Amino acid sequence: SPTARVRIGAPEAVDTARYSAMIVLDSGLANARELRRFMGEGGGVLIAGEALRDPALASLYPARVASDRAVVAGALLTDQPRRGLPAYRLRPDRSAIVLEHEGPDAIVVVARRGVGRVLASGYRSTWRWRMEGVDGSVDAHRQWWSDLVSAVSFAPARLANDSVRATHVAGWPGDVAPVADLVARLGVASATSDAARTRGRRGEVPLWWLYAIGTAALLGEWTMRRLRGVR
Repeated sequence: SPTARVRIGAPEAVDTARYSAMIVLDSGLANARELRRFMGEGGGVLIAGEALRDPALASLYPARVASDRAVVAGALLTDQPRRGLPAYRLRPDRSAIVLEHEGPDAIVVVARRGVGRVLASGYRSTWRWRMEGVDGSVDAHRQWWSDLVSAVSFAPARLANDSVRATHVAGWPGDVAPVADLVARLGVASATSDAARTRGRRGEVPLWWLYAIGTAALLGEWTMRRLRGVR
């Protein structure tokens, strides 16, 4: 997100005064004890993809990996793009709530842990949806992730309806092709700029004139040296 700060490595102290949710995508630097303490303070934890295979986090899972879900070829270009993402089928705990499923298979599950919440998402490589999907997939991908985070963290409702904030975020370059972003920032070429460029070139010396002058100077110097040698 262009409005968020990202840093590498775990922060020294994670508390709900500064963070609403933590997202774990792989084993990395995640610590089960720290995550459990964070949820004990009312924070939310979102565990997705390969992190669901990390034994160190097993005590936190609201569901277990049951099996791999087959990818539907070409689904990224349909109205069900997540069918085109690799995912795990999940076996939810009794206390868990299934947020997303495909037929009888649970894919996204959430559960309470004391005063906090933990969510398990079986989807992997969700960036493919954003990068390879149809028009509008960038916004759809962002909204889907926002909904997942909102399921485990406190998010004031007024922010979701804040048109000023929505317009500000949507206006950031980077959500479409780089060339289109560059045009959006600089503007398209105009007749005024072309005329100004033409006026600037009128006072310039053509390159072939410079080449002719340089060649004549060299020939003149060579001729003078030959004449001095004859004398």
